[in-house]
Amino acid sequence: MVTFSASLLGLIFLFALKFWEEYDRFRFLPKLRLKADEKALILKKVLLYVGDVVKDSPRYSLLLLGVIAHTAVVAFANIAGAAERGANYVADFVSHRHRFERRDTKSDFLKKVSERKEELVDKEKPVSRKKAGRKRVGKKE
Repeated sequence: MVTFSASLLGLIFLFALKFWEEYDRFRFLPKLRLKADEKALILKKVLLYVGDVVKDSPRYSLLLLGVIAHTAVVAFANIAGAAERGANYVADFVSHRHRFERRDTKSDFLKKVSERKEELVDKEKPVSRKKAGRKRVGKKE
């Protein structure tokens, strides 16, 4: 309501000014009006140019939509990667793996089993063998 009232008062003022100028043959702020006319012509040229661009906008809108979609996908991938690295950092920090140290077992049974296993591995170490030649199948020598 305020905007409507202000607009109505502005229109009434402009019509009153126009009537007064025609009655007294007097121009109110002529230099300002010339500058305003120049700016209005420039604005008209800009609006016509924008109108021409808007006519071609279906052609450019798909290109622009593709660029926007690509940018959004890359940004989402960067955010997802950062979230993944953060989750891995938190998981490593919470787990015991980052301060894990292998110790000897305290169990006598497990010590005996590991000693026996080492003895068996030492006995079964293979002696170096010559590589056997490949058989040639289907060829006569």
